[in-house]
Amino acid sequence: MPIKATFANDKEQTLVESLVELGKYKLYAVHKANTSGASIGSHVLAGRSAMFSGMDDSFDYAENNKLTLEKLVKYSAESAGIVNEVETLKSPRTRSNPMFSNKFFGVISQALPPIITATVNYMFMTVSDVRNIGWGDTQHFKVASKDIFTVNRIGKNIKRGAIQRIYSEDITLNPEFKEVTVGMDWYQVVSGRFDIGEWMYRVGLAFTTDITTNVYNNIDASFATLPTPLQVAGAFTDSAFIQLAQRVKAANGNLPVTAMGTMISLANVLPSNDYLKMELGGEYASIGYLGRYKGVNLLEVPQVLKPGTVNTTLDFAIDNTRLYFFSMDADKPVKVVFEGEAITKEEDGMQSADGQITVTIQNAYASTVASASVYGIMDM
Repeated sequence: MPIKATFANDKEQTLVESLVELGKYKLYAVHKANTSGASIGSHVLAGRSAMFSGMDDSFDYAENNKLTLEKLVKYSAESAGIVNEVETLKSPRTRSNPMFSNKFFGVISQALPPIITATVNYMFMTVSDVRNIGWGDTQHFKVASKDIFTVNRIGKNIKRGAIQRIYSEDITLNPEFKEVTVGMDWYQVVSGRFDIGEWMYRVGLAFTTDITTNVYNNIDASFATLPTPLQVAGAFTDSAFIQLAQRVKAANGNLPVTAMGTMISLANVLPSNDYLKMELGGEYASIGYLGRYKGVNLLEVPQVLKPGTVNTTLDFAIDNTRLYFFSMDADKPVKVVFEGEAITKEEDGMQSADGQITVTIQNAYASTVASASVYGIMDM
């Protein structure tokens, strides 16, 4: 996505673009690791792979990370009027200089929104409508009616039948602030050993996990409110799968349907016939699920863990028993809005026992599920 920010000068813009590139290469590495050697159809990978157009393994990440970090430190020092010498930059007084830290983290805060947006898009593919608005703005979405005009029989002497009206709905999203507080080792920063791309990617991933959890909670909560034919409960069967896919397709003007779910959910999509299972065994064993079944594309939703459970119970945030049927080319059901840019608040590393700089990153955003398109859920 294009970077929406007001830069002090061309040097600052170049730095922000370099930081965004580092963050996106971290995401690219995750994508490559997940798809390397997998015999998965191009129809499944096309959307995510398109995000990394022009990116390849020739990019020297380590060298670019070191150079970008060096330029960021020097630029921040110049802006604060600090002598650009190695020993001066390493001095604790440098990192505690408010002009230096404001510029240093100010540049980083401008690079975070594109990285967070990229991780959100990677997670939700083409079912998400992500918007960036200015400070104090409110985002309105017009959700068109799902109704279809009815054609009626009429007598020759009748002027017209009843007027049919279709009403749309306005959805308003008001972003609210959320934050994450993390540490940064200053001595690794000034020595060029700090992985700034990894750090920003993990910050972006933290916010994306929160958004993902909220979105799928909203989708799951809508299950009971869906029309009965669009909510299917029970063990997986070919008949139920095909009927739900056809209903979603017909309701969205015969646009292609994709069934999304976690790897565990998608693993349930298999024919009951043992001979067919044997024939499909190679693809299934390679990636853990089929890339396409009965004319329906299958797309894995990257699973995430609930915050605070990573080192304890490792609870999944996304339901592993459900399949979500979407028409990918219809109106996007997932709405995400970011307000302004990230705000950083740093605490002087001199005040901490381990010399770490404590940084609080605040982001204003909101997400919901609302769409003119029809979707269905299979609860297995």
